[in-house]
Amino acid sequence: MSSQKPFQSNVFVPSARALRTLYMNIPGFKSDHIAVYDTIYHYWNVDYGYAFPPSYTIQLETGYGETHVRKLIGDLVTWGLVEVLSHAKGDNKTYNLKKPIEDDSAFYRRFPEARAEGEARRTKALQRASRPKRSQRTKLVTHDGPRIPVNTPQSAPTFGVPTRDQVDQVLTADAEDEPDFDISIF
Repeated sequence: MSSQKPFQSNVFVPSARALRTLYMNIPGFKSDHIAVYDTIYHYWNVDYGYAFPPSYTIQLETGYGETHVRKLIGDLVTWGLVEVLSHAKGDNKTYNLKKPIEDDSAFYRRFPEARAEGEARRTKALQRASRPKRSQRTKLVTHDGPRIPVNTPQSAPTFGVPTRDQVDQVLTADAEDEPDFDISIF
């Protein structure tokens, strides 16, 4: 078995694992945030010490609209992952990426609400994983009890479709009983 990755790319942007293992537990944190963070990371300029992709570039590469990208960047700022700096000329924003917290205890001290959210997500995922596969689940048995009548007014037009009472009369009629309506519509 090969120890190589399934493919090699000319441009590869490593993603911080903590974003998927820890930050995903913050209420409201979605994979959309990771996509924007990774896009900004891709445009990091080592010589300048910050990233400055235009907003439309982030939109094009993530597939998100302008308002959504703005909201996602605002969330990343709130969580301390990105610092937004305005350019002196005001033409473009620059982004200073912060390293995600990778230590569990430090992370949960900073984001205590993430612990409960993470436990709830974990419990839900384990419950889904432990249930039988779809093909092994039993099918629901239909109810064989008495039929519950439908309260349809007698004056309601049926447009040639038999009423429930007429259908019940046909289904329960003995062979020698004649229904009091035209059975040919069935």
